[in-house]
Amino acid sequence: MSSEEELTKYEPFSNKRMIAYSLNVVILGLMWSIRNWIQIYAAKAIGIPILYVLFIMGIYVIWDAANDPLVGNLLDRSSKFTSKYGKRFPFIVIGIFGACISLSMLFIPVTFDPLIAALWILFIIILYDAFQTFYELSVRSLTVDMFRDQKQRVKLSTISHILAGIGSILLWTTIPLIIGIYGGVTNPRAYFVMALIIICTILIMSIPHIWSVREPDEMKELRMRLNKEGKSSSPPKEVIIRAFKDRNWVGFIIGYVSWLVEIGCVTVGLGFYLVDGLGLPISMVGPPVVAFLGVGFVVVPIWMKIAKKLVVKSCFSF
Repeated sequence: MSSEEELTKYEPFSNKRMIAYSLNVVILGLMWSIRNWIQIYAAKAIGIPILYVLFIMGIYVIWDAANDPLVGNLLDRSSKFTSKYGKRFPFIVIGIFGACISLSMLFIPVTFDPLIAALWILFIIILYDAFQTFYELSVRSLTVDMFRDQKQRVKLSTISHILAGIGSILLWTTIPLIIGIYGGVTNPRAYFVMALIIICTILIMSIPHIWSVREPDEMKELRMRLNKEGKSSSPPKEVIIRAFKDRNWVGFIIGYVSWLVEIGCVTVGLGFYLVDGLGLPISMVGPPVVAFLGVGFVVVPIWMKIAKKLVVKSCFSF
């Protein structure tokens, strides 16, 4: 075994540290859950016309598409903190706290002027996206580097999916209830209280999670050497071209985008439908979403068996 191979073999995580590390999926889910309520908040609580809301989300999506590769390149090229804190750890911490601060600002009704309120939300959601991307890309890049053993990766994935499933069910039962208790969809205060409760939950979870993502000394040494040799990153243009030439990867992205559109219709569109179409209170969003997620849990074993018979690629296309 070469010296470089030895440096990429790290001490296996204990069960306690594995669970703490897996909290990243819950933390990201909590962040996304707050962000997903911005459309109904803008339209119902602040009174922003729906076309302005469409404009906000359109600009945000375009920014998000450009922001990810730019931030990813910045994180890969950065070597400022590597020797002392590690390649990913500082940006994980910065991303968590920056995203939490931005999310708290997102639901502050600075004005009820539709245009100014729309511009405020657009500015803050872009700021949030930058910090959230710092965190998400850093923790996912660290996962690939930290867990070199297939057994460890399977264990991490299993724990992460269990925590994510439980977290999603709890979120979709508690958030609509909090908004309903504190005034309903037309009360800006209800969303701000909801955001504060979720942010406090994120910060509490961040204590064990930050402990778990500390990089070992041998990883810092390897990263410092790769930085000096200029092997720590690839030019963004080269990566993008390589990605679009990979037909399997492009197929996966198309499937993933389709899934995101479906989830967006269920999570965001359902709130508008229940409130405007059926005249129901926002607290009624929880049961149908929980039922939707519950079906997902039930069919997982079925799809696993189908995937083994049809091959994963065919099953994914189906």
